[in-house]
Amino acid sequence: MGLIKIPGEVFVAFGLDKSCSMVRPFGSGHIHQTFRVDTDNQCFIFQCINHKVFPDVAALMDNIFKVTRYISKNSSPEDLTVRIIQTLEGKSFYHDDQGQYWRVMERVPNSKTYDMALSPSMAFEAGKVLGDFHYLLKDFPVEQLHTILPNFHNLDSRWREFLIAKGKASTHRLSQANALIQIVDIACDDELIFSRKIYSPHTRKRIVHNDPKINNILFDNHLRGICMIDLDTMMPGSFLHDFGDALRTTANPFYEDEPDSTSVHCDLDLLKAYCQGYLPCVKKIMNTDEIMGLPHAPAHMTFIIALRFLTDYLNDDIYFKIDHPQHNLQRAKAQFALYYDFKEREPEIEQIISQYVK
Repeated sequence: MGLIKIPGEVFVAFGLDKSCSMVRPFGSGHIHQTFRVDTDNQCFIFQCINHKVFPDVAALMDNIFKVTRYISKNSSPEDLTVRIIQTLEGKSFYHDDQGQYWRVMERVPNSKTYDMALSPSMAFEAGKVLGDFHYLLKDFPVEQLHTILPNFHNLDSRWREFLIAKGKASTHRLSQANALIQIVDIACDDELIFSRKIYSPHTRKRIVHNDPKINNILFDNHLRGICMIDLDTMMPGSFLHDFGDALRTTANPFYEDEPDSTSVHCDLDLLKAYCQGYLPCVKKIMNTDEIMGLPHAPAHMTFIIALRFLTDYLNDDIYFKIDHPQHNLQRAKAQFALYYDFKEREPEIEQIISQYVK
């Protein structure tokens, strides 16, 4: 879909004057179309919500509005969160005459995102932001949130998708991916056991972000963490998924699609700094099973993401945006390399974690 324009009715719906606004595309996200709108004295982020990815827009926005309002009301002034602008009718989104869904947020001033941690101190800040997010929501009723994307991190579900893709894949792509397919065949049983424990009906549900990679955190001009953003995947889930996926990006000093997979590894200094920021706060509300699962969580989440990239490659690249025909295969290779490094360093990771959960 090409870049669309913000209809005048959207400005009217949110009580804003289009005539004194400067509008420009904003950010590099692939899901929604995003615009920065500057007025005389304020700056807003407008998003045209991709309702193919998120068909239940009302449930999506209900989750985000409830949680951001809760954080604003139950935290100190320094605990910032995204502020959703309501329409003049008191709704958190607007459905325009062309069938598009729109939401508006205040832009956090003097803020920026980064694709990787530039230093241990930045990793510490990232861990503290996610830790504060989890802790601030400890008393929010989980049952009040909708499950926006069922089985989002459920490996059983991702495994079935992989098997279907493998059965339909071209001979060429199967050949190109053969080494990675063998990795999946060897490792998947152990990862399925870990996943099934998380998805057990006896496991306590938590309110989690579900996509807490470092570029979903705002930093200020001094590289201090501000707040979590991109709350679309926020729903009931597991601390282990958030902790693992956060370290997949924050403790990895390379890009997610690093071409030289042999160089990809876990940086233990970054990992330790992240744990130092995250765990002192969250350990107070974690149970024994969650604490016991922490050392393997980074490897587990990296395996799931690697499997998703591999599945999309076998499916002829129907989900993730690619820059070249081998892009998803390249991503999968890098992530499987990181998976094995996390696995190999698990005893060291366990020792680091133990320092902060005593």
